[in-house]
Amino acid sequence: MTAVDGAGNRATRTGLGYVVDNTPPEGVDVQTANAPGGTPGRAEIGDRLVLTFSEPVEPFSVLDGWDGSPAPVVVRLRNALVGNHDGITVHDASGTTQASLGELSLGLTNYVTADRAFGATGRRPRSR
Repeated sequence: MTAVDGAGNRATRTGLGYVVDNTPPEGVDVQTANAPGGTPGRAEIGDRLVLTFSEPVEPFSVLDGWDGSPAPVVVRLRNALVGNHDGITVHDASGTTQASLGELSLGLTNYVTADRAFGATGRRPRSR
């Protein structure tokens, strides 16, 4: 391998090996938990959504600038989003940029009858 800096200095090393992982992580599990006092079977502000992947995911690859610590987001429950199944999308705190998670299918229909968004600052859900 040869490296060249901005001043044109050149260094060559041999015998270095590296592995490129071109396999993207896959979602393997979705868990939900109601907030204390929440209604079972109903999505409400304060509920938790835990996504598990097949391998570690770099936080900044999900949302620009994210370091993995708790962060405000907007979660949207979508009516008939993925293959006619209801789904979930996650967006940045402003709700304008979708996280690099794609659309999460709930695997069923009629879970929601209209799109619902839960805001990053604890706003009440609103119809979309």
